[in-house]
Amino acid sequence: LDSTLPIVVMTAWGSIELTVEAMRRGVRDFILKPWENARLLDVLREQIEFGYEARKEHRLRAEVDARARENVRQIEEAREIQRRLLPKEIPQVCGCDISFAWQPAQAVSGDYFDVLKLDEDRVALCIADVSGKGLPAALLMSNVQAAVRAFASAETSPAELCARVNRVVSSNIADDKFI
Repeated sequence: LDSTLPIVVMTAWGSIELTVEAMRRGVRDFILKPWENARLLDVLREQIEFGYEARKEHRLRAEVDARARENVRQIEEAREIQRRLLPKEIPQVCGCDISFAWQPAQAVSGDYFDVLKLDEDRVALCIADVSGKGLPAALLMSNVQAAVRAFASAETSPAELCARVNRVVSSNIADDKFI
């Protein structure tokens, strides 16, 4: 029932068959009669230490497994959040057909794509790629998207929009990263 429980068999008789069957059932050691108390105490100490270490390892493995499951859950949730940051509908303007496909290299990515309708005749087409991969890049991408959406308007020129986004993003980004 518990593979970490140290089991020691004390018996007056022993055989290979008994030993094999006992080991199959989880026995860790045998003490045959007549036994010496010093040997018995040594075996018990050894098996108690083995059980302690086995339980400790089992707990650590369970903690690692639980963290791994939580990481997978968080990655899946992050992927869903990132998918929802993509445009649900692509605004169209007369004379243009705009469509997109998105496939991150990993579960999440630093790829940014957006189409913002500025007025009846104009859209802003936004494409960016954050250096790096995975969650750090995806976090920076969401920062870029938030800044673009906050500053984009029909009255803002592309140069002014880029300057504003750059001011916000550069204050939140590590020196070795770029977009």
